[in-house]
Amino acid sequence: MVWYNKMLFMSLNFLTKRNFLFFAGGVLLAVLFVCVSILVYFASGYKGVGGVNLILLGGSGPENTRSNLTDSIIFSSVEKKGTVFVSVPRDLWYQPWQTKINSVHYYGQEKGDGLLWTKEILSEILGQKIDYAVLVDFAVFKDLVDLVGGVEVVVERTFDDFRYPIAGREEDFCDGDPEFGCRYEHVHFEAGQTHLGGEQALKFVRSRYAEGEEGTDTARSGRQQKVITALKAKILSPKVFLSPTKIIKLKEIFEKRIQSDLGRDGFILLGKILLAPKARQTQSFVLDGWQEESGLIYHPQKHPSGQWVLLPRDSSWEEVHLYLSCLLSQKNKSLCSPAGKQASPEF
Repeated sequence: MVWYNKMLFMSLNFLTKRNFLFFAGGVLLAVLFVCVSILVYFASGYKGVGGVNLILLGGSGPENTRSNLTDSIIFSSVEKKGTVFVSVPRDLWYQPWQTKINSVHYYGQEKGDGLLWTKEILSEILGQKIDYAVLVDFAVFKDLVDLVGGVEVVVERTFDDFRYPIAGREEDFCDGDPEFGCRYEHVHFEAGQTHLGGEQALKFVRSRYAEGEEGTDTARSGRQQKVITALKAKILSPKVFLSPTKIIKLKEIFEKRIQSDLGRDGFILLGKILLAPKARQTQSFVLDGWQEESGLIYHPQKHPSGQWVLLPRDSSWEEVHLYLSCLLSQKNKSLCSPAGKQASPEF
């Protein structure tokens, strides 16, 4: 009887293992089938895919009274031959609305659609059709960076910022301190290769009051582009892109916590473009030069609004249009003159 029970147990154990192997093999085949189907689906329309232009907006989020101001504005052109980022100064004055462009989304919301109005006005200023807009707040940005395990960036220069704003203390009177010191904290970054978690990455891209060159909006725009480029590379890396758990979480963030008009078709189109290896190669520029007499934009000593603003030297924005068109085609700032024409090569 003992011998019979032992044989029965071994037979059942063998069948269980065999069933498990059949089950595991079936799941593996199903996964492979789905992956191949997705690749075939994307590849089938790959050759006819053009480029996509996006506006990436960064805002403080609902916890801040200035939540609808977009103090980070980056134009992005994504093509199979490469991706270009161009940071746009938030202080550019938009005359028809009598406001800076970082307020366009806010007033656009009052008109019914902040993203739509932002695309329309930025298209007018830059001379480029903008297909989609994406708005990310600080909390979502931190969570995205943490989800992918942080990002690696090169800090160009060591810098300190002793007036980095502490969230939630924007209206704190600091017990009568005339300097409102309790509203700020000290942040420090060392030059060199650095790993940034979500909180550090946010401080790196937001810092505005460092002494020297890192305290300029141009340097800040450059830091933002570094982190966005590193974040994009991390999301597209096998460690993240092939992780079902991370993909599901990314999907939840994009669907529920990020304001965007991309929709399903927009995501599919971007996916098709990013299949091309060169599409993941990024070049970054900043629309600046207001400190130079020959620049495309300038800072007037006085402005009727009483605000610190930037204006185009050519009120029609035509020079900006030509310059941006040159950057997108040449992908080389040295070949594009401030007047927007391709510069002659030097021999």
